[in-house]
Amino acid sequence: MAVTMMVIRQIINTGAEVFYGSFLVGIGYLYDGRNFGVNNFFWGAYLFGELLTILTILVILFCRSRRRKEYLAVLLVVLELVLAFRAGSIYLEPSRKGAFRDARLTEKLNMLQAKNRQQNVLDTEGRRVIYIDSSQLPFIGILQFMARDIDIQVIDRRALPEDYDKDITNEDIVIFAYDDEFMWKWTDRYAYQDIYGHFAVFYNE
Repeated sequence: MAVTMMVIRQIINTGAEVFYGSFLVGIGYLYDGRNFGVNNFFWGAYLFGELLTILTILVILFCRSRRRKEYLAVLLVVLELVLAFRAGSIYLEPSRKGAFRDARLTEKLNMLQAKNRQQNVLDTEGRRVIYIDSSQLPFIGILQFMARDIDIQVIDRRALPEDYDKDITNEDIVIFAYDDEFMWKWTDRYAYQDIYGHFAVFYNE
């Protein structure tokens, strides 16, 4: 209890009130991103942890008084499964659609590259894929991991699309973060603009 009070005080004093539950799943079963409050969350995490500890001890004591010890394993597995489903619903479910759409973008990039090789527009390696960095969370690492066979080049943000004239051509495939307002300045350069998950892709056939 004393440690919990010290943790809450330190968080409030330093202003580090942003909580990424996916990095602390063991204490994040009660996390609610819409109504997150430091005091309520950490006191709830402390009390819930104490409750789980007591419940585990009771399960062990119950099974010690029985001949069939497999009851212990079954009850503990059920408890772990319930906690796993709870954690999944909090941290995985919100990003599931985005991850699926990111995978669809990977398929789209592969299709464009394959079509490009058939038409021999540039060379046998296919057209370049370029990500305009918006200095947000590095989602492009997710896409590069999915599209291992495609070299995604990252270019820093500049003031205007014209500032990229020497580096980007109309044959290139350009990718932005899905919520990057800068991408709408490129609509007159590309015939197609599609949004997939965390990304928007601009390209010409």
